[in-house]
Amino acid sequence: MKHVGIVVVTFNRKELLEECLSNLLSSPYSDFHIYLIDNGSTDGTKKSIQDFLSNLKISYFNTGKNLGGGCRRIQLWQEESTR
Repeated sequence: MKHVGIVVVTFNRKELLEECLSNLLSSPYSDFHIYLIDNGSTDGTKKSIQDFLSNLKISYFNTGKNLGGGCRRIQLWQEESTR
């Protein structure tokens, strides 16, 4: 199997995010890592998914503010990760 990177971008959708993460983690395919980009949510997203964040398959990044479209967020994250 190939290792897969899954990028999940969220903004104020904590209920849908919990469902998304549950479904991804229960997948029969196990060779993956989830990169969770929180686009500055203000609805308690991080608190609601706290139990998921202890899973080593998930890396959580908070942009600190709403930066707009998903591609730009990923670009900014890549720039930060190379510093």
